Amino acid sequence: MSSGYQNRNLTRREFLHRITLAGGLALAAACTQAPPAAPNPTAPSAKPTAAQLATAPAVGKETVVHFWHIFTDEKGRAAYDEVVANFQKANPNISVKVNLVATEPYKTMIRSAVSSPDGPDVFYIWPGGSYLDPMAEAGAVLDLTPYITEFGWDKTINKFALEQVKYKGRLYGVPNNLEKNQMWYNVKLFKDHGLEPPKTWEEFDSVAQDLKKKGIHPVVLGNKERWTAGHFATAMLGLYAGRKYIAEVAPEGKDLYDNQKFVSALNHIQELIRKGHYAPGINAMDNAEAEILFFTGKAAMHFALATGEVRSMLTNAPTFQLDFFNLPPVSKDQPYTVCGGVTGTWAVAKNTRNPEATLKFLGYLMDVDAQKIIVKAAGRISPVTAAVTPETIHPILAKVTDDIGKVPDMTKWIEYYMSPAVNDAWLNGLQGVVDLSTPAEKFLAQLENIRQEDAKKPKS
Repeated sequence: MSSGYQNRNLTRREFLHRITLAGGLALAAACTQAPPAAPNPTAPSAKPTAAQLATAPAVGKETVVHFWHIFTDEKGRAAYDEVVANFQKANPNISVKVNLVATEPYKTMIRSAVSSPDGPDVFYIWPGGSYLDPMAEAGAVLDLTPYITEFGWDKTINKFALEQVKYKGRLYGVPNNLEKNQMWYNVKLFKDHGLEPPKTWEEFDSVAQDLKKKGIHPVVLGNKERWTAGHFATAMLGLYAGRKYIAEVAPEGKDLYDNQKFVSALNHIQELIRKGHYAPGINAMDNAEAEILFFTGKAAMHFALATGEVRSMLTNAPTFQLDFFNLPPVSKDQPYTVCGGVTGTWAVAKNTRNPEATLKFLGYLMDVDAQKIIVKAAGRISPVTAAVTPETIHPILAKVTDDIGKVPDMTKWIEYYMSPAVNDAWLNGLQGVVDLSTPAEKFLAQLENIRQEDAKKPKS
């Protein structure tokens, strides 16, 4: 999955400068996103064998764990530095060497580094068909399934998160953070105009019509970077088809992309846009520019991720009254699901130099106390539910976390299932869907052809 989901937020100076441009952009477009016990070497064979542990340096001696991640922002870096320092204090004979790399170069280097003798032991990696799954298929990462119960992850980690990152039923990466898409709305604007968050699509249409009469864009979406339309499309696919159906279609080919459920979902998106419910210029705006229209009251709603939206609000519009609602169901007969999931994982290289020390560090990294440090400093939703409280995170994100625990199902972004080639075609093609230049049926037929051609290519 593209790391574009960790979108960059504008500084306040940039935000204020671009406010003057946002209105013009929309107008112009109208015309033209307690460390666990050490592993038991006699347990199932997926763990390091007794021979491996015997030849590895003992944890009681000086050992080194190489830890690679991408959290270069000041707060993220500080949070992980604190976790590493606390671990080393509790384990003075284990030295954790941190390799901090910016996202774009990391995406290139990690593919080869994971199998290198100079590569990481514990490392950040995106789940799904572009990164973690191929590594698991190639045998480059350790199967962590036996540690689910040993480290208690089945009790501490959100159930959706744990299931989403499995590959062929096995766990190769531990969820790092959770995200969820929802429709954010301007509380004050809604109150001022006597509006309530809609519970049905009929109510959604009515709210949108009322807002348009008052000269306010009902919804804004900035898809210049492509990923935001992918999020909204996945949410609609989930409503029309359900998570299980998507999970069968996308990776296994048990059905075709150009099926009627998917067509109906994308037709619904195009209908909303044709009605003028979205601010014009969807593909001309990036997500930060869409946030400007939303936070300045020019648009009433913004479909977006949780962490990025709240972080941007706190930076650029700290007095803004923000709340959210989930998209309405499309049918009483269709099982309800929201869109969201795991945006990153921690994996262990199969050829880790010091298996016992490495796994001990991984267990500590997912401990509730370590997770509280990360949540509080970095403002990210942890998959370790007990780490997310109103004391460790902004109340609105605590509310999102509570909602994640209540929803009946969660559909992960369909890009996670796709190969890089199909993913690229999906995101590019959606730009034609949201600018209404490509009918939904035509786009999905093209995507299915690309998927079938890609499946014939030998996998490296």
